[in-house]
Amino acid sequence: MPSTSLPRFLKMQAIKDSNVDFAVKGGGHATNPGFSSTRGIQISMSRFNKLAHVSNGETGELTVGAGCVFDEIYKFVRPMGYNVVGGGGSVGIGGWMTGGGFSLKTNQYGLGIDNLLQARVVLPNGSTVLTASASSNTELFWAIKGGGNNFGIVTEFVLRSHKQRGNGNVYGGLLTYDKARIERVKKAIIEFIDKKDPKATIVAAFRVYRNHGVQEYKFTVLAFYDDEFIFQQTNPFEKFLAIPHEGRLANSAYTTLDTAKSLLYNHISTKSTITLLKEDDYHLMSFPSAHIAGLSIMNGRARWGNVMVSKYTKNLIDVVQEEAEAARSLMDKYNGKMIVTDVWPFLSGMFDNSVDSAWPHKRGEPNGPLLLYFLWEGEENDKVWVDQMKTALGHISRIALAEGCTTATTPQYGNTSLNMDTPDQLTQIYGTANLQRLRVLRRRYDEFNVMGRTGGFRIPLAMGFEEYQ
Repeated sequence: MPSTSLPRFLKMQAIKDSNVDFAVKGGGHATNPGFSSTRGIQISMSRFNKLAHVSNGETGELTVGAGCVFDEIYKFVRPMGYNVVGGGGSVGIGGWMTGGGFSLKTNQYGLGIDNLLQARVVLPNGSTVLTASASSNTELFWAIKGGGNNFGIVTEFVLRSHKQRGNGNVYGGLLTYDKARIERVKKAIIEFIDKKDPKATIVAAFRVYRNHGVQEYKFTVLAFYDDEFIFQQTNPFEKFLAIPHEGRLANSAYTTLDTAKSLLYNHISTKSTITLLKEDDYHLMSFPSAHIAGLSIMNGRARWGNVMVSKYTKNLIDVVQEEAEAARSLMDKYNGKMIVTDVWPFLSGMFDNSVDSAWPHKRGEPNGPLLLYFLWEGEENDKVWVDQMKTALGHISRIALAEGCTTATTPQYGNTSLNMDTPDQLTQIYGTANLQRLRVLRRRYDEFNVMGRTGGFRIPLAMGFEEYQ
């Protein structure tokens, strides 16, 4: 599907009529089997790569083809002095946006879907293209803001862009600590959370790599300050800098952040130059890649998982470490390659800019993903690692509940959720009311259930008599 012109969409009509399974692939970061891959027809969005920007002072409007990855988007808007709420550099905008879109800028501007102004959608019948926005096709617009690929194929987005502070410079880098320093870093994380500066963000991670039979255990902190740092002011990351570490923090234009690049390239693969403003992929691993952590991977397999939390306590961070080390104990026997469990705190006002969307995120009810990522080799090891992730997620969830860091009804984040293949998982993602509304809208926009033949968390069609309140 190489063009945005309507006649080319007749291929979608052919898919509809053929009754064959298919998949729509943007950046390809989904690790649940079948979510962006298939044994049938695969539609690559890579040639939907249009980019255009209109400046409106402090904000602007950025038109983005659904095949773009954020690396391309950030490079395009940089010369204009703007940036967007976005994901990791090699992450595709399509799945990220239609799932919700957490970002290093979320504390300031909300999720990706809170900054979505318009979308162009090819309906599953293959012959209808609709423009959806807050004033046109509003029900469809609501549905694609978190409803995934259940309503057709989005080919183009219009995003709100934001003027970049600091003359295009930001402050930050990657700090790496040895195991002996972990307890001090945990304390620094708790103290950092209390500072409540929306421009200052960290993502900490317990990481284990195994290459040629040798394990390496690291604790890293990605520090990001969304402005140029004036050295007379109090450093928001001073507690982390006071602990012996590798790496340094510096002001840098977001195309030349060499301070982080040398360390990051040792651990992960990114599409191009490492930059803070394009949200380094350090915790959004590209998969599969033989360059991740310098690993040689012949049959790479992986899963994401998450627990949604509103805050972090010392006990919760302790359990995140425990689960990294429990998984580490399996690596030699079951060909594990990478374990990552991370700590990504957000502020209580993270959803102050939220808009009504299919994925529920209400003002005054903060929650963000505590992420797990396991990478291993060999299909014969799948059950061990998937079971281990389920065990880890269950343990973390229980502690998060006990610590008051989550609730039984906190929505799951579908983009990085492990597919549990349980009947209630859709309710856990959307909530009862939103799920019913989505089911009715599925019947309206896809009456023949064409999108039911593709991957992802599939929302069933409502029965003919069902409606929503």
